[in-house]
Amino acid sequence: MGGGCYGSFYARQLLRAHVAGALAVDEIGIVDSSPRPRALVELPDQPPLRHYARPWDDFLDDCLADAPAPDDMLVTPPFTPHLALAWLLRVLPRRLPALHWRTRPFARQPDIPFHLQKEGGPLLLSHADWICPVNCIEPDRCPRTRGPRDWDMDRTARELARSLAGVGQPVDPVALFHCHHIAFGVGAYPLARLPQAAAAIGGAAARAGEVRALVGTISHCHGALHLLEGTSGPPATATGTEREPNAGPFPRAPNPEPRRPGPMNATRKTVLLVEDNEDNLVVYRTILEHVGYRVVEAHDGEEGLARAREEMPDLILMDISIPKIDGWEATQRLKADPATNAIPIIALTAHALEEDRQKAMQAGCDGHLAKPVEPRRVVQEVERVVGPPTAVASA
Repeated sequence: MGGGCYGSFYARQLLRAHVAGALAVDEIGIVDSSPRPRALVELPDQPPLRHYARPWDDFLDDCLADAPAPDDMLVTPPFTPHLALAWLLRVLPRRLPALHWRTRPFARQPDIPFHLQKEGGPLLLSHADWICPVNCIEPDRCPRTRGPRDWDMDRTARELARSLAGVGQPVDPVALFHCHHIAFGVGAYPLARLPQAAAAIGGAAARAGEVRALVGTISHCHGALHLLEGTSGPPATATGTEREPNAGPFPRAPNPEPRRPGPMNATRKTVLLVEDNEDNLVVYRTILEHVGYRVVEAHDGEEGLARAREEMPDLILMDISIPKIDGWEATQRLKADPATNAIPIIALTAHALEEDRQKAMQAGCDGHLAKPVEPRRVVQEVERVVGPPTAVASA
């Protein structure tokens, strides 16, 4: 698992499960190139915890040089398939260099309560409206809907794959990385699924001369899916919805056009999300847009200041641990500027300590959330500060 906000939470839960005798572990590996990631600040740097201070690409290459053990598990949020997909986009071109590898948007989406496809990103799916506890143990009755949990994202993804043949996108194979609950609200899938998926996709491409595969990371309730294609012939012209091998971080969803002042201004309220962690960006942006807010992004403190002055949003969600200028300084600068000092700011901090809440209030914040935050709590706090996502436009 990683060493950031979600990784810290998962590592803590697994340590508790280990101590309680609910899960036997030989090692809990923290993969983070930072010399002192958050997980090791909050947790004891001793066995069974072990820090791998290297990029994920290098770590996975070494781990998968030999066949992984059947019980080696990868802990990753079920809404972020970028780790598995990024590995496939590095490995498959090496094995089948004659093919051009890229991702494509889906021609159709399943009829379930939540589905959203962002330009250049995954198709995000949820049977529970994406509003779930971070540590859900997948009980028989869904804590979100209060009804029976009678759905199955694995089945949903496979039915979608079969239906795509009718709209000109036949899919074979389906490579799903299913995060099953293992203990104390933590889901994981076997590390061996990575080479198995590469073998299935590569084998289909070798037999047919090309391939279109559905690749997804899922839990029982949620999922993030991509269509991965390997085709012969010259590369297609990029459309803005594709991802090429070695393309760096997954493309961010483009920020919408700035709001224009005046009576014709749209009635959707705007939230500026200042956050550098891609997992958190996916979670917070997705749920806020789903309930109706307009969301723009900034990925460091300097960009956050610029976007705040450009957009004049209704509210700012400010992560504190961001590059260039941290969230505390960015907040203080915004509150010191007469042009922006009235914009409410909710701090996203690494700890649920009273001193962090007090520091947030002293910096001028109007609210405080400790990560990892349940999507439902993010929506509740935003609504508490600025009200519902739409407002009646003035005449």
